[in-house]
Amino acid sequence: MYLFAGYSKSSNEDINMNFSEAGEIESAARLFDIAKQFHKEYSFEGVELPGIFEYEVVEEFGEFIASSNLYSNDHPNSYYVKLMIVFTNSWLFRNNAMPPLDTKSI
Repeated sequence: MYLFAGYSKSSNEDINMNFSEAGEIESAARLFDIAKQFHKEYSFEGVELPGIFEYEVVEEFGEFIASSNLYSNDHPNSYYVKLMIVFTNSWLFRNNAMPPLDTKSI
């Protein structure tokens, strides 16, 4: 939901076409798959979050996906999952929280 909220701040149909080769519903489905994969790869167990993850990371990452797909997209979902892990760890580091050590891939 939050990933799509950030993504949908741009209503440019070209972004949907480049991201999902279709429209908004297909883009939402792809974002949902990315979010599911992220939760399989990343664990917040034992980490006290320094803010509101959904707003401060997930929505911003949705906006990033939209802006980076304005003209083209050659990336599989796994690319976005790894990038979201980097975004998350960066957010934790900036806020003096320790990132989890049990991430499976970076």
